[in-house]
This record gives sequence, structure tokens and C-alpha cells, in this order.
Amino acid sequence: MEIWTTFRAWPEAKTILHKVKEKGYDIAMLSNGDQDMLYPLQKSSGITFDYIFSGDMAGCYKPSQGIYELPCRKLKIKREEMFHVAGSMFDVMGAKAAGCICAWTNRHGEILLDERYRPDYEFRDLSELLDIL
Repeated sequence: MEIWTTFRAWPEAKTILHKVKEKGYDIAMLSNGDQDMLYPLQKSSGITFDYIFSGDMAGCYKPSQGIYELPCRKLKIKREEMFHVAGSMFDVMGAKAAGCICAWTNRHGEILLDERYRPDYEFRDLSELLDIL
């Protein structure tokens, strides 16, 4: 479990997510990790999420569509009301297959494996997120 406290958020994450919250949006972590792993990760990141959703809560893992439906069920929102920021091409594919609005933080200029699951937005780091919210 301690290894989760050694993961570091992207350099701009704390600042950008704080600004997202200032704009009035709730932020959530959606991860394949379990609850016991994710709460220490939140603490070590210094980012306060409004919600933490995990694979063990959903009973499935990314890129399964079920994990992307978890926030919608728990928060009683429509998929179109959830804006998912993906960190990998597999995360993009799962989110788009589930019908979510999706932005891909494509830090390394990767290419999509399947053009049918193209993200709605794509950028190199989270700072561009503020331009579309």
C-alpha cells in the first residue's frame, strides 16, 4: 500500500485542479486502484478530490464501461454531464465506449489504437483544460 504514496501527480495537476474547483466544478478520481490505495494517494498528492471512485466499487476495471458508469450512478448524473480526463489511450477508449465526454492528456504524443474512440479534446498537459471549461 505504501507504494501508492510515492506516485506523484503531474507537475501542473495541483494548480490546475484547484483552478477547476474555483470555477465551481467538482473533481473526482476514477481509478482501477481500490479505496485503501486511493485515499493515501490523495493525501500524498495534496489534491482534495470531491469524490473518489475505484474499480472495487464498480466491480470492474478500466477500460470496462462499467467503471465509467459508476460516477453517474453514484452522483445521479447523465454521462453527458461527466467530463472525463484520461491519462492513457486505453482510458480514452473506455470512456468514449461508455459515452462520456473525454479529454486526453496525451503527454507523449501517442497515437490512438482505434479511431472510433477519438477523444473530444486532446492536449499535452492539464493547463489546456482551463481553456475548454
